[in-house]
Amino acid sequence: LAVGVVNGSELLSDATSVALSAIREEMQRIRNATAISHAEDQYEVDRARDGVSKCDRWVLSDHATNVTRKEDTHGMCRGSEAHLNQLKVVACAEYLAAMRGLRPPDCAGSLEAKAQSSRLAASCLQKTAAWWRSLNGSATDLATSCKEASAAHAGKKRLCD
Repeated sequence: LAVGVVNGSELLSDATSVALSAIREEMQRIRNATAISHAEDQYEVDRARDGVSKCDRWVLSDHATNVTRKEDTHGMCRGSEAHLNQLKVVACAEYLAAMRGLRPPDCAGSLEAKAQSSRLAASCLQKTAAWWRSLNGSATDLATSCKEASAAHAGKKRLCD
């Protein structure tokens, strides 16, 4: 039919012409609806893509910020731990030095010989008692300082680890 109409060997009837016109109009409506539907679908796809892209940038940026903040916090923690370790080393070294350097009064080594003279023995016992009182106070303080510094360092180390 189409070849005959184009060659001029056939004529279209009014009914065929009306039917073909209706088909042409329906095809145009289908193409228009398809174009509109495609545009709407493409808009949704683009919107989803943009949302994922923003999310990726936000997540990566937030993660990087979090990592940096945690690294900074950990660095400060380790710095504080190192300082507490130095305090511990000094406090415990002072305690050990004091314990190694004990020097009782000279008379204490010969107290037995001095026992024959009650006045000399009493004098030596008083010197030795004063020395012990002084040593007890300072040794207790130094031992406490060492123990507290060690505990502070150990606590900070556990926190940083």
